[in-house]
Amino acid sequence: RGTDEVWNLRRDAAGAVERLYSKAFVSGGGIWGPRGASKQDVLKAVLATTRAFPDLTVHVTSCTCKGNDVAGYHCATAATLDGTNLGASVYGPATGRFARWTAMSEAVIHKSAAEGQWQHIAEWGVQDEWALVQQLGLDLARVPRREDAEAPLHDCLPWATLREAGPARLNAADLARRQEEAE
Repeated sequence: RGTDEVWNLRRDAAGAVERLYSKAFVSGGGIWGPRGASKQDVLKAVLATTRAFPDLTVHVTSCTCKGNDVAGYHCATAATLDGTNLGASVYGPATGRFARWTAMSEAVIHKSAAEGQWQHIAEWGVQDEWALVQQLGLDLARVPRREDAEAPLHDCLPWATLREAGPARLNAADLARRQEEAE
């Protein structure tokens, strides 16, 4: 249901992200941008992607969850995305080409006592950008790269500590970087 509300229905993506992502949401990197990306970064990515691919459809092909209603759930999802690149994207100007590519994510979902709603508190995802870039007819060597595309070496500590109660906590290095970026 969440995938449809955010990506496929095109009714109110902002409202869906507001309801379905915790205020304390953190991203482990990947689809939404750098490690530590926020709920607002998710919305920006959704809006930018749907402007670039106005007919984008996300087809969930597999989803498995482990957990319980008290501690929350870890959910792994595989999906196929397809759409026509009719607007500028992170890859450059519109190409007018149709593309179909795959993505996968791992999310941690808890029920918010305050909201009474199941919400994403953390997520990590990847998509097959190589397949997408090829289908758009672009030269990978000429595609603009995000400055944060290369994951920096770090201390190998988990990027966030997930707790049975309360929001995820970023590790100290990621928290400091997120605060610096906010300034």
